[in-house]
Amino acid sequence: MKLSETPKNFVKCGLCGWGFECIWTGLHSALKKGEKTCLCRTSLWMFPIYGMACLIQPMHQILKRKIYWYVEPCIQFVSFVPNTAPENG
Repeated sequence: MKLSETPKNFVKCGLCGWGFECIWTGLHSALKKGEKTCLCRTSLWMFPIYGMACLIQPMHQILKRKIYWYVEPCIQFVSFVPNTAPENG
């Protein structure tokens, strides 16, 4: 991926993520809450958050060149475990 493609990919990722969130929350309101309008709830702040996904591919390419194949799964494990830990309270 070229650096000049990053703004275009930012918009693509932002719109796709935002769209999927609208679909997901709309389905949730229809199936779980029983609303017939499939009302979607999202925030304008989610667009740049989803847009930042365009940086994953360049970071992966850098890590792939510089880190051995057995170190990358360890990094993924360490970043995944805190997100799945149960909350206290």
